[in-house]
Amino acid sequence: KLVLDNERLLAARGPLSVQKNNKSVDVLEGGNAKDIVPLGGDTFLIATVTELAKLYPSQTKSWQRKTLQEGFCRSVAVSENGTIWAAFLRSDKPVYAAEITVDDANNLWIATISNGLLKISGKQIVAEFNTSNGLGSNDLHCVSISNDTVWIDHSNGLDRFVNGEFHHFNLLDGMPLKEVNDILVTDGFVYLASHNGLTVLPTKAV
Repeated sequence: KLVLDNERLLAARGPLSVQKNNKSVDVLEGGNAKDIVPLGGDTFLIATVTELAKLYPSQTKSWQRKTLQEGFCRSVAVSENGTIWAAFLRSDKPVYAAEITVDDANNLWIATISNGLLKISGKQIVAEFNTSNGLGSNDLHCVSISNDTVWIDHSNGLDRFVNGEFHHFNLLDGMPLKEVNDILVTDGFVYLASHNGLTVLPTKAV
């Protein structure tokens, strides 16, 4: 997971670790970190394989951890009104949400594992995107939003959704990765995180 927090770039790969001056100063217990949401200062929401939790500094020890809900949490997002949206793995139901993000208009975008891309306003689904209306695949991995552009990674490559149209990019277009775990778009660059490392592309190149 890649998160840009002001001047800090936060990255989770396995258990969440704290780095200072290029050295690891603390390792936080509690399972494999899947998502991070900064809440200001050194306070975060973290989604892990064991729980959704709030992480914040403590006077008695390095970090205080408060469990908000137990279970395998895949993704978490916070809207401007403070509502927390979280995707959990359920053993008794299919898993649909791969990642959740919120745009500047406070709309919720959900990348699903088998049902394409959903846009939610308030508590209503206002748009559904899948292969029947232009999405490159219904099996999505992650979604990122920059200005009015939605970037979606899926099993067939990378899609850019802008002005109501999808633009598709795959290995034949020179994409270095067929599958990525997260996308971060900032300052004219697209950052693609995978198990093989980090790839950076200018947005003009895609």
